[in-house]
Formats: sequence, C-alpha cells, structure tokens
Amino acid sequence: MLINQLMKITSTTTTVYNQKTGRLVKSLLFFTVISSYISTELFSINLGFMQISLFRIAIFLLPFMCCAKMISNYENKGYFLENKIKGYSITFMSFWLFYAMLSSLWSPDFYDTLRHTYFIFCGVICIIALSLLTEDLRDILNCLTAAVIMILVHGIIGWREVFTGNYVVETEYTLEYALQMLPVSSMFNVNDYATCMTVGVFFSYALWKTSYNRFISAFAFVVMINSVLLVVWSRSRANIYGLLLAMLVLLILSGKKIFVNLFIVFVSLISAVFVVNLLCPWIMELVTDVVFPGITGIDLESGSDYIRANLIKNGLHFLPQNLFMGTGAGGIEHWMSTEWIYDTGGIINIHNWWMEILTGYGIIVFTGYLFFYIKLLTDMYRTYRTSKNKTEVYIAISMIGALTSFIIGSVSSSSNISSYSVWSFFAIAIAYQGMLIKNNVSRNEVL
Repeated sequence: MLINQLMKITSTTTTVYNQKTGRLVKSLLFFTVISSYISTELFSINLGFMQISLFRIAIFLLPFMCCAKMISNYENKGYFLENKIKGYSITFMSFWLFYAMLSSLWSPDFYDTLRHTYFIFCGVICIIALSLLTEDLRDILNCLTAAVIMILVHGIIGWREVFTGNYVVETEYTLEYALQMLPVSSMFNVNDYATCMTVGVFFSYALWKTSYNRFISAFAFVVMINSVLLVVWSRSRANIYGLLLAMLVLLILSGKKIFVNLFIVFVSLISAVFVVNLLCPWIMELVTDVVFPGITGIDLESGSDYIRANLIKNGLHFLPQNLFMGTGAGGIEHWMSTEWIYDTGGIINIHNWWMEILTGYGIIVFTGYLFFYIKLLTDMYRTYRTSKNKTEVYIAISMIGALTSFIIGSVSSSSNISSYSVWSFFAIAIAYQGMLIKNNVSRNEVL
C-alpha cells in the first residue's frame, strides 16, 4: 500500500525520468566528474558559514536522481537495485562510512571526525550514484572523457605555473615551488598534483585506444603524453615509481616474453636482497646508508623521508593503544601531536594513504580495504583476459594501470581523504566493475 502511494506521488518524476533520463543522467554524470577536479579555489559560492563548490552541488543532486532511478527500476523491472550495485565494493564503502560515523564515540576530536566523515560520505554518494546511474560502456567513457578534459586543464595550468611562477593557490610552499619550477595547479601541493596526473595517464590511454573519433583519439594521446611529462617534471618520487611500476605490470600483461623475464629478474633480485640481509647484514647497511640514498634520493636518517618513517612508526604505535580499532576518523592528527614517541618535526598528517586507513580506522577496515582493492584489480584482470569486447579490454587495462600506480603514488600526499578527484577515480572504477558484474549476469541468463 505504501509503495503504491509512493508510486502515485512520484509518477510525474518517474515519467520525466523515463523520457528524459538519457540526457539528464549523462549531463549529471559528466558534471559530477568535472566538478570533482574543480576545487573551491577555482570556483565556489560563499554562503558565509561555508563554501559551496560545484562538486558539493553535484553531491546534493545525485541522491534525487538515484531515487528516481530506483523507482523507475521498480516500476519497469520489479526491483529497486540492480545486481551491479550489490557487490562487495559498495558494501565495503558503505561499511567504511558507517565505521567512520561510529568512531566518533572514541575519536579525540569531534570536529576532525565530522570533517573526515563528510569526505567519506561525499565519496560514497559519488560511488553509489555512478554505479547506479551508468547504463553502458558509453557512460563510462563519458566519465573518462570528463576526467581527461579536466586533467588537460590542470596540465595547462601546471605548465603555466612552471614557466611564469604565477600560482593559482598561494600557500607557505609557493615560493619554494616557484624556485624549483614545480606545477601545483589548484591542488595545494605538488604530490597531489602528480597523483592526479598519474591517474590521468591511464584514463587518457583508455580514451585513446577506444575512441573511433580521430580528433578525440588524438586529443587523448596528447593528454596522455602531457601527463607523463608533468609527472616526471613534478619530481614526486612516489608517483614516478608508481607510474613505472604500472607500466611494467602492463608490459608483463601484454605477454611479451622479455618483460616476463625482466619481472623474474626483479623478483630474483628482491629474493637475493633478503638472503644477503640474513647472511651479511653489514652489506645491506652499506647499501641503505650510502648506495640507496644516492640512487633514489631517499634518506631514512634525516629530512622528509626520516619524518615519514617516524610518522609510520608512530601510527603503528597508536594501533595497540586503540585496541586495533583505529584512532577514529580524523583522530590521527590529534594523536600525532600529543602521543607521539618518534620525532616528526611538528608534522601531524601521516603522509601515507595505507597507513592513514590502518591507523585511523583500524585493522577491520584496513583488511576490508585490502580485499576491496585486490578484488577490484582481479576483476579488471579477468575482464582483460576473457572479454571479447575491445572497449571493455582497454578500459580494464587502463584501470589496472591506474590502480597499480596508485598503490605507490598514494603515499606521496599528506592525505587523500579530502581529494574529490580520488573519490571520483574510485567511483568510475567501481561503476565499471559493477557493469562487468551486470554483463556477466546477463550472459549467464542467456546461456
């Protein structure tokens, strides 16, 4: 009875949805991804008590469209939610949001907890909405196109900053960036910028390989090359290493024997290092103290690398103090400023995405996140190996590249939790994963 009344009340909305949803949904999806790359520094509406960004407007609109979509599903198909949004990824993300809210019971700073929970909430809304509203591969490609357009915009802004020294965002590090000719755009620091460009390399690759329009294909190729150059120019080591790792993985997946052999050599070297460390530790001390810093620029005895190592040590120290439940959403900074035992030079952001999840949300969420990440990668790999659809294959391989690079690149930033572009990246990947689930179910029904 209640459902029938709801159908009558929303019949007009549903009719509009059925008739005009194509243009409306595609526009909203495009707007959501575009806006995730536009910070309040570039555009915002000042309400006095808060800044309204374009992405926040999108987050406000998405639930209404999702409700209309679910009602349409019920009227036309007899169910509210499709199989593609019942998978593990969305279940985990929803649990993460619930855990973040629950952690307010033990988090030391309610304001920071509210702030971090808000960012996770925005991310979860974006993920659910894109998974629910994307209908086919064309919608995924539209989202990728929106991202690539904004990556080009940030690329142009970045080169402008490199050659003119005029920065969009003024911070305490702006003078240092200008002296080193580093690109930042509206992302406040060079590491966030490099992470965005690294993901952009693989998004552009997908668009380049799947587009039948020569202009769009050429456009995507230019953005891809430009993004690679900017990642290198940024000198963000984690993102450069992440990009190299992703390229190595993709070359191995290509089946070229020489690259498989290189990977075997790489694994052999790692094994040899482990054995040498057991039998002759003095050799490893020489390598870590002299050779390794000279090659990589990483120095664990002083400077920023020393601080990063101590931040991680402090995070591991906090875990048992919180019964492995985490410090709570946004609680790391408070613990780092009051309960530290390893010197961090006053730095309180943990500067490591993986440690941020482990330290802030505990072993349960961290384990769930690891499983989520591995499953996302394996689903993409399965599609790459088994799909007969060229578009599916190239999108899958580009997602593998982006996800692989993010494993290392994500540790460069002080925190990714507030990065809307990172959330939209995961939203696109999860939406595509859900579409693969839907397609597999359809194929099984046909069989």
